Amino acid sequence: MAYEADPRIPFPYSATPTACRAEPELFAYEHGDSNSDDITIRVDQATTACAACPLAPRCLKWALANPDLTQTGIWAATTPRQRCTLRQRLIDRLGPDWVAIVAEHDRRRSGRPTPRVLTAPDGDAPEAVPAASSA
Repeated sequence: MAYEADPRIPFPYSATPTACRAEPELFAYEHGDSNSDDITIRVDQATTACAACPLAPRCLKWALANPDLTQTGIWAATTPRQRCTLRQRLIDRLGPDWVAIVAEHDRRRSGRPTPRVLTAPDGDAPEAVPAASSA
């Protein structure tokens, strides 16, 4: 089954190469990986690389908003188990649609207008309409 990313949180792209793109094998990790020294060292290296990455905050939001796409691997210095815990905390704090709240907060911080939802004249499906610009 193919999963689609939640469009409310954009994937953090960068023109500058990131460690996860340069060495993807370093970020490979699954639930149940043994606690061997090799795994521990690799996870430590990956989390250190993530901590130095300017995309880490946006990467974490994207990974948390897309659990089906991030079931494995180190994302923004977190393991799958850590992301499950963080998601549950977000649900407890903000509710089941926490992604919408975070996305709206991001829109407000960036100064982008929030789309208005209008109902079609016949009462059918609503359509998104960009908010009027104040310029």
